[in-house]
Amino acid sequence: MPRVRIVGVSKRYGRVTALDQVNLEVENREYLSILGPSGCGKTTLIKCIAGIIPPDEGQIYIDDKGLAGVPIQERGIGYVFQEIALFPHMPVAENVSYGPRVRGWPPARTARVTNEMLSMVGLEERGQAYPRELSGGAQQEVAVIRALASGSSLLLLDEPLGSLDAKVRAKLRYELRQLVADLGLTAIHVTHDQEEALSISDRVVVMKAGGIVEVGSPMELYLRPKRIFTANFVGEANFIEAKIAQGGPDCILDIDGLELRCRNPLSLASGRVVVAIRPEFISFRESGPSGVNAWTGRVENQTFTGSAARYQVKVSNGLTLTVKCPLLSDEPEVAVGDNVTLSLPVEHIRIYPFPEGGLEQETALE
Repeated sequence: MPRVRIVGVSKRYGRVTALDQVNLEVENREYLSILGPSGCGKTTLIKCIAGIIPPDEGQIYIDDKGLAGVPIQERGIGYVFQEIALFPHMPVAENVSYGPRVRGWPPARTARVTNEMLSMVGLEERGQAYPRELSGGAQQEVAVIRALASGSSLLLLDEPLGSLDAKVRAKLRYELRQLVADLGLTAIHVTHDQEEALSISDRVVVMKAGGIVEVGSPMELYLRPKRIFTANFVGEANFIEAKIAQGGPDCILDIDGLELRCRNPLSLASGRVVVAIRPEFISFRESGPSGVNAWTGRVENQTFTGSAARYQVKVSNGLTLTVKCPLLSDEPEVAVGDNVTLSLPVEHIRIYPFPEGGLEQETALE
């Protein structure tokens, strides 16, 4: 199965740089998602891999074979678009068998592969149905197996679930991940949906403005993001500007009169920093005095999100923090107007050097 290597790939449209010196390796049988805001270059990147768009600079390799000048149909790639691009005048079985028939496969082999593919997604009884007679999720399943029917070992998915409703999207993404694993494929999945990328990927690539910001496992990017942009885009975080009051491995930060202890892997000794802590890692504690990592405040707002209660708490120095508590947690009941004490655990606080362009620029989507 294929290993993909992207070396120094750039693509420009006039003054707009869609890709800027992108370097990336995708391992054999890896399920890799490319995550980023609209316009970051993620779709352009997989279209360059597919051969739909030629890069202006750089090279793309599949199993160490350069793809420059190799036509789309000879790259051994299956491509699934966001729009469900089935042939409306063909029954499902004919849609699936289209690739093998165009390639001139013997009828018996074509029929066998078509039946195997339909069986994989539980649609063997719907082979003579037309796309319009299927649900949106079933249509996209057909689009996926059509991409695989010609024996493609590399699957490129360009926001394949974006046009489906939330429940169907959640169901189909796990089926898709299992299908790729069962067939031993390599998959590159483009999405702007953080939950989708984190839930099905071996690794996630975070992109911004035509470049790669960070690459890591879903858990690494969520719990230990190396960049402020990643901490902001993947999940949700409270960002706090601070000054180092006491350096060392466990440093003390001053935040307008409040103190915060955090681990200091960067060995920063002084200066301005940015602290990030996710709302679900802040908890309410029994009332008590303000101190290091225990801040008093007042609940300003409360909302219900289905699986959690979300609070806006203004602490004693005027800073507002977001706190998220699972509904089944042992947290004390809290209401708007209550005076509370927040606990900010050392192990879940991330510290970053203050960005040269400022925090707003660093977290901007463009």
